[in-house]
Amino acid sequence: MPRRSYGSRVKQRAYEWDPRPPTIRERLICGALLAAFALALTNYWAGWQLFRGYDKWVFWGLFLAMVIVANRGPGVRRVEV
Repeated sequence: MPRRSYGSRVKQRAYEWDPRPPTIRERLICGALLAAFALALTNYWAGWQLFRGYDKWVFWGLFLAMVIVANRGPGVRRVEV
């Protein structure tokens, strides 16, 4: 019985922005939030106390802001090629 190649039957999928690609402003906001979140996460885990005891509040506030920004930004959808 010959071997079957399943690679040719798998359809290649592509992704496209829905409804539009993100603007430079949106990319900068997301980058700044991500950098601040990484700093807050590192500060919280390392115990540096950069925020004078409000480390958890800053961490969770930035996390909530990132969830809101991610939800309101443009999405990605998968399309068949």
